[in-house]
Amino acid sequence: MKTITLLNWLIIGIYGLSLLYLLATNNNPNNDAAGRGMSSGFIVLLLIFGAILTGLNLYNSQTTRIIALVIGGLPVVFMAIFLINEYRGSFQADKGAINDTEQLAIQKLNP
Repeated sequence: MKTITLLNWLIIGIYGLSLLYLLATNNNPNNDAAGRGMSSGFIVLLLIFGAILTGLNLYNSQTTRIIALVIGGLPVVFMAIFLINEYRGSFQADKGAINDTEQLAIQKLNP
């Protein structure tokens, strides 16, 4: 039970850090109007999501804490998988992997 609660607070902390980062960079001069609008939307969603997770975690029931762990943990897992795939893709591109347009050009030259 303590492990689940600790993991929940860790996940809520990750979302809190993401929220602080978005709040700090919302009025960045490099963002255009669409970037600021998307950032504001993410801020609102993170506030709502964080409030729901905090409420579920504070409720004194093991079931609600497990639900909070599943609901809060899935986006973290998906973000990790996405970042791993992006890293692997950039690593393969650095090794000189041939992309689709280069492959088509090679096929046209060598029938």
